[in-house]
Amino acid sequence: MTLAELRAEIDGGASVNAVIERVFFRERATTARALHIWSAPKISEAIDRVRRAERATMATANAGAVLADSAMVAVARMAARQRG
Repeated sequence: MTLAELRAEIDGGASVNAVIERVFFRERATTARALHIWSAPKISEAIDRVRRAERATMATANAGAVLADSAMVAVARMAARQRG
């Protein structure tokens, strides 16, 4: 399951503890922290940024690598702002 799918379940009324039980045991703590930090709109925005960067890296005659790096930095900044 993706973080977006887990977040949607929580937004639909499920508890974090109930949702996190389906996550691989070694990833539960990190996933639980991410679920507390990331809202559904922010997850969607991050996915959109990464997808745009992915398409840019596949296109010819552009600065795809630079755009991908920029997208990753933007997503990292989003996460840092949400952590407080």
